Amino acid sequence: MSDFYRLRPAFVALLGLLLFPALLSAQVFTGIKTKNTTSPQLAKTLSSWETYTIDVQGLDAFVQSNTQSPVFEITLGAHQWTIHLTPSKITREGYLSQE
Repeated sequence: MSDFYRLRPAFVALLGLLLFPALLSAQVFTGIKTKNTTSPQLAKTLSSWETYTIDVQGLDAFVQSNTQSPVFEITLGAHQWTIHLTPSKITREGYLSQE
């Protein structure tokens, strides 16, 4: 029984290392591809494009509930971005909040 108590710190450390990545995993917001729309303005610059819809209410709720530097991923088709937001007090001169 004393061997168990002697090994307990090592067991806790191992368990922590195994669970730590799961705690750091970011919320993933996946876009749903929509039917491409025609756009003369885009066609002037781009040869092709894809459009996606994303759950902005879910994204907003996630960011509002994780105000201390939220981390999330956005996946649109084969493209994936990890986003790290940080609070900032940078505003333009004369800015008024409309809360």
